[in-house]
Amino acid sequence: MIDVGKLTLERELTGFLALETTYGQLPQFTSSHGIGLLGLPKATQAESFTDLEEVRNAASRPGRVRDLTPAGSVSFSLYARPSGAAGTPPTAAAALKAATGVETINAGASVVYSPAIQLPSLSLGFRVGATLTRFVVGLVVEEFKTSGGPKGAIKHDLTGKCMAIMQAGRASTMAGSTSTVIKLEAGGAKLFDKGALVQVDADNNTGQGYTVSDFDEAADTITVTPALASAPAAGLSVQGYLPTHSLAGNVLEGRLCGVSIGGLDLPVTEWEVSIKRTIKMLDDLTQPGGDYAVQGFAPMERQVTVSCKTIFQGPHLAYFRQARNQTQAALLLGGGSIAGRKLNISLPRCEVNTPEISGKGVFELPLAFEAMPSAAGEDEITYTFL
Repeated sequence: MIDVGKLTLERELTGFLALETTYGQLPQFTSSHGIGLLGLPKATQAESFTDLEEVRNAASRPGRVRDLTPAGSVSFSLYARPSGAAGTPPTAAAALKAATGVETINAGASVVYSPAIQLPSLSLGFRVGATLTRFVVGLVVEEFKTSGGPKGAIKHDLTGKCMAIMQAGRASTMAGSTSTVIKLEAGGAKLFDKGALVQVDADNNTGQGYTVSDFDEAADTITVTPALASAPAAGLSVQGYLPTHSLAGNVLEGRLCGVSIGGLDLPVTEWEVSIKRTIKMLDDLTQPGGDYAVQGFAPMERQVTVSCKTIFQGPHLAYFRQARNQTQAALLLGGGSIAGRKLNISLPRCEVNTPEISGKGVFELPLAFEAMPSAAGEDEITYTFL
């Protein structure tokens, strides 16, 4: 029989995203960090192994050793949700700052995200019911995409690398626990990684959670910090901790967001903006007994592109000449009708790539643009919430 009480159901998914103060250290999540995930994030961190090279009188492989755990990969999606109040950051504020570098808040008027050489890192926490809680630390954005069209809502897609992915399940306490070392049911210690946050029954350390600092699979115990007020009784539930979820702002509808180039409206069926950074993950090989290889990162070159699709019309032949001449034009995407619910994406210097007419019946013209900087640099794109 399947124990339905132990199932993890997608509809129970909640997520939190926050900027890190120190790389790889989990910040204290609060309800204000809640985000609306569009499905379970893809978070993978495969272990690395090295085959031994001993030669002996056997056809059997001599074995392998585990290496430091390499960087993980993470991707997730969420809708653009302006806050509803001009000058207040949107729900995806942490992701936008991690993708661009700079957040400028103009009180009562706007919030602007603009490029910078350095990027901050993120922590992601998500939970599905009581049986699965995952924490991603040291997350840096490799690509941030915003897309839209006349149907649906404006969407953000984030892809990146991370230092560590930690998880916490759910297990019951057994007799013999102390205020720091918690005895769990058989196999329970395997469900909790070092660094994960947990709560013991209703005790969540006044909204901060308890950090798993160690585990002992043989004894089925986990060690937590800080200490509980007293040793927990048997039969209590230990599970991953995240705060109560709340979701601020309003989804931005695609039908309200258009595209203009050179000040002229361009009717499109779909559009996408991409900010892509090459990220060099820095391994620290001088940490005997450590678990994770990655201890830092270095953002490298940035590429900003725009793609959109329009119905081909005769005047669009001019784009072929513009591609040859590399004529620059300003692109403006986004929109909105109510103060506090508007988004403008500005790319003041875009060069179109040579297009290709395609389709059957009514032809389409996919257009691809490269956003260029000024001589000063760090100004290819801005996101402005109004």
